[in-house]
Order: sequence, then structure tokens, then C-alpha cells
Amino acid sequence: PDLHTAGLAAALQDLVAPLAAAGVHVDADVSGDEDASEAAVALVWRVAQEAVRNVARHARASRMSLTVRRDGAALVLEVVDDGVGFDPSATSGDGHYGLRAAGSLVREHGGSMEVESAPGSGTMVRVEVPLA
Repeated sequence: PDLHTAGLAAALQDLVAPLAAAGVHVDADVSGDEDASEAAVALVWRVAQEAVRNVARHARASRMSLTVRRDGAALVLEVVDDGVGFDPSATSGDGHYGLRAAGSLVREHGGSMEVESAPGSGTMVRVEVPLA
């Protein structure tokens, strides 16, 4: 999407709309991205896209929250669901590399990403990227 014309908040609302239409209770709150660089906004969008797709495809969640906020000199994204969860330490031979690839992109841009999950306990994806 054109993130700077419509804005990150609008793009993320469009991203989560199919989940809401499918009956998932979605909370989305986006703020603090006004001073962020195009690269930071695009990176947050890319990780949000992967995390939301995973919720839609795998989580079987009834609730999901997506939050973007500024924390000091970083833009922070958190995507949390109450789905079936998974074991993040398990290696996957079935081609599901989306979160790992997103984490590599985040680290290449000086940010950090963590994924917390366990079978039966939902998933939390948290990303911090520098504003500049």
C-alpha cells in the first residue's frame, strides 16, 4: 500500500479487516508513526503483514490486538493473539520462514524482534525499529 498517502493506520486497518470479517475480535491502535522514516514505517508494515497473515492462517484465534506506538527513538509494533500458539524453537522444514525473514530484515535495519508463543497459549510478536 501507499503508506504515506493513506498512512500506516489506514493500511493496517485494511490488513486486519478480513480477520474482523471472519469473526475475530480485533483491536488496532496506531500512533506515534508521524516522525518515523519511510523505511521504519515500511518495515513495521511488512512485519505486521506477516504476523497478521499467520494469525489468519494458523492461529485459530478469537481475539487479536495490533498496536503501533513510539517508544523513545523507536517505533514499536506488537501483534498478540489468543490462538493455538506454537513452539518458536521448533525448526520447520515445511517452508514457513516468514517470521524468520522478517526478523532478519528488522535486525538489518538496527531493530529487534521477539516472538513469544507456546502450544495452547497464543502468540506475541514484538518489533522495535529506529525511527530514523
